[in-house]
Amino acid sequence: MKVNVIVPVYNVAPYLRQFMDSLVRQTFQDFDIVAVDDRSTDSSLNILQAYKPVFKERLQIICNRENLGPGGTRNKGLENLPSEGKYILFLDSDDYFENDMLEVLVNTADKNDADITICGMDRVDVYGAQHTKGEMISNPEKVTENLSDCKELAYINTFLVNKLLRRDWAEAISFPAMRRWEEFIYFFEYMTNVSRVKFVNQVLYHYRQRGDSLTGSMDESIYSSALQGLKEEIKAFQKDVNRYERVKSPFEVQVFMRCAVGGVCRMSLKNMKAAPRYVRQMKKYLDETIPGWKKNPYLTLRGASRRKLKENAIMAAALLYKTNQFLLFVWAYWLMKCVLKKDVRY
Repeated sequence: MKVNVIVPVYNVAPYLRQFMDSLVRQTFQDFDIVAVDDRSTDSSLNILQAYKPVFKERLQIICNRENLGPGGTRNKGLENLPSEGKYILFLDSDDYFENDMLEVLVNTADKNDADITICGMDRVDVYGAQHTKGEMISNPEKVTENLSDCKELAYINTFLVNKLLRRDWAEAISFPAMRRWEEFIYFFEYMTNVSRVKFVNQVLYHYRQRGDSLTGSMDESIYSSALQGLKEEIKAFQKDVNRYERVKSPFEVQVFMRCAVGGVCRMSLKNMKAAPRYVRQMKKYLDETIPGWKKNPYLTLRGASRRKLKENAIMAAALLYKTNQFLLFVWAYWLMKCVLKKDVRY
């Protein structure tokens, strides 16, 4: 098979049939599926097994002996790949996608000899209604060959679900044992090998935004654990200087966005009284973990006139951190989310 599809499954019974039907309807069928059930307690496993007659030997169902979480479950899929395959596609079992997604991704990757091929996506609610407009659909049409000049990498959504990867590189990397952000680390580890990036500027993937999912939940225990795990992974990543330097600037921006902006704002919404403490702790975390962040070219005023709105919003957040005023950003985020009821993304 040309594409190996790896699917972690955990308590997604309400959405799994729609996901599997999306695979059934693909116009490109030269793929197999490694579905790994992570000790589901609902009917997810039964639903998977019902599709065995449809895909026959192309569907491999693996049951974890213990709950491994998303990263460990994807690792189990990587460990059980069939002998053949040129590409790997990681999909989430509560999402769905366009009928021609695999065809477009594979044909684009083949035509452009791309190391990673990335399509657009949108976010939908539990009923499938659109939550946001398309993401990652305003990128360069030409193949990007110089990562050091690829600003899109600094702001890209590092979810793997809309990214077709080369199997020989993808299976050589493991997901770290973290409670959050394991995809982010895996993505940048992969990107250190990449020379050719090709974007497909159309929405082909529909990401379901669920409040009960791991990505939709956050408490202080998960947040602290995730920060510590990320810190250890960053240290290990930084030791390989040559590889790290290839992605250093965009990597630092991504750490800043998900930890200093996303993490602090989400945690503060649950406890605004603790917001000053979260901000102080995060500034110290940045200084210790990515000490060059203050001089990062994407987080300074230089070049602001050429940036998009979101890019300048991230730069403004960095300036507020540098001047010890990021709490203003947190209050503005609280106003937009809790008072004006606006769906704010960063």
